Amino acid sequence: MRCDVASNSTFVFAYGFAEDVDACEALYASLVIQMVRASDAYLRSGAHKSETVQQLYEDRRTRRRWVETKPVAAVTARINFQSAFAARIGARLAEARAAETAQATAQGEPGTAVALRDKELELKSFYREQSSARGRWRGSSASAGYSDGARRAGDRAGRSARLGDTSELGGGRGELERGA
Repeated sequence: MRCDVASNSTFVFAYGFAEDVDACEALYASLVIQMVRASDAYLRSGAHKSETVQQLYEDRRTRRRWVETKPVAAVTARINFQSAFAARIGARLAEARAAETAQATAQGEPGTAVALRDKELELKSFYREQSSARGRWRGSSASAGYSDGARRAGDRAGRSARLGDTSELGGGRGELERGA
């Protein structure tokens, strides 16, 4: 599967085989719920309030600089938690994909590796034909500050998040009806 992210990061275009897109949508829906619940629980615990950050200030008129130590803001803790959660999930998914591919080619029929490669090449060709994306997505450019505690908590939550069965989602997506 390949994705293009809008320049303002508000939506994604997904390219892939229908069953792969459906699986990714279901996985995303499950993971985003897990991430929000875990980050809300972390913030409710108040653990971020005991952590401090140093912020540099400058008076433009006098050019005087000073540093203030402040508690980590909830928004900073949330962003750091969710960034670490997403990074851990990305690493886990890459590991799972590599393991599944290795197992399928080692234990499968002789043509399994060829079939997987053909599917990958077909997707690559389709993406090149259909996508008008330029450049690479770099994530948010805003600097919200850093919270080591929130990052560690997000990483832990990402390690324990469920990647498998998404039975809580109620199966596949239904067909959309055209406007009345």
